[in-house]
Amino acid sequence: MSTPKGGLQQRESQTLNAILGVVLAFALLFLFVNFFLANKRNTEDRGAIAAINEIQVRSQQIAKFAAEAAGGNLAAFAALQDTRDQIDARVTALTAGSDGVKFPAVPKIEQNLEVQGKVKLLGDSWDRVKKNANDILTRRSNVGDFTDNAVRFLERIAPLSVRSDQLAKSLADVNAPQDQIYVAS
Repeated sequence: MSTPKGGLQQRESQTLNAILGVVLAFALLFLFVNFFLANKRNTEDRGAIAAINEIQVRSQQIAKFAAEAAGGNLAAFAALQDTRDQIDARVTALTAGSDGVKFPAVPKIEQNLEVQGKVKLLGDSWDRVKKNANDILTRRSNVGDFTDNAVRFLERIAPLSVRSDQLAKSLADVNAPQDQIYVAS
């Protein structure tokens, strides 16, 4: 009689081992899936942080290049356009997601409403800055014309100043009244 009882215990033990083996397999599968998803999320977060850091750096540059371009520095227009495009690509990546080709992949932010609101504010602020940068870029020819006119004006001032000094000296040599010398100089 001990043989059937031992066989029953052995079958129960094998069934229990099989169930534990399946549970262990599912636990390991869950562990690997969890590790994979956590790693993927971490990579996406690093991509978003990198995009935000790049936007911060480039926002300082765009202000500098915009001021230089508006001030007549024609070389600043190319830098302004490049910086505008770089920021635009990263803001688009944060608002709509990116595939990771040009820079690290960033998922479209949909789950976290607090972050989504801040990204929307960033996008709205960027739209205003982008419009101003575009306005400056479209006026490049006007700034170039103005700069050319200023250069021509400055080129004509030097000879005019020399002639004015010569006239004032001539008037002083002939003892002209002081008010005429003052006006001539």
